[in-house]
Amino acid sequence: KKQVRLLDPGGGVVVLVVDEEAPEADTLALPAQPDAGIEVLGEGRWAIDRALLEDQLDDLEGVGRMARAQPHRGPDDAIDGFRLGSVRGLLATLGVQSGDVVHAVNGTALDSMGAAMGALQTLQDAPELCLSITRRGQAQELCYEVR
Repeated sequence: KKQVRLLDPGGGVVVLVVDEEAPEADTLALPAQPDAGIEVLGEGRWAIDRALLEDQLDDLEGVGRMARAQPHRGPDDAIDGFRLGSVRGLLATLGVQSGDVVHAVNGTALDSMGAAMGALQTLQDAPELCLSITRRGQAQELCYEVR
């Protein structure tokens, strides 16, 4: 077992113990109860009703409340995606988690804010959306059939 000792703001010490034999959590956990208009197709795959997607994307302020996004820099210090935090709403229902780094949408690299905004605009007409992400150091893909 590994231990990590942290100083408590009150002056005490907090010890975290990590059991190395514990199984790793499923990296692509499925949402417990998908919303109406969303169907779980399998690990990393969902179907979403086009009307629901368009309704969500039409509210840009609402899109901004689904998560915080910060540019993520790769080993070469260039922006290679956006790290998401405080993920909630539709994004959380669709399997996106806080800490995920989204590198590309449908193969289009998210290497700037302009590229991210361009990808957002193309989502309304796409028959399928695939997010290339890194979660806990593992490259993964989340895909959504738009029906």
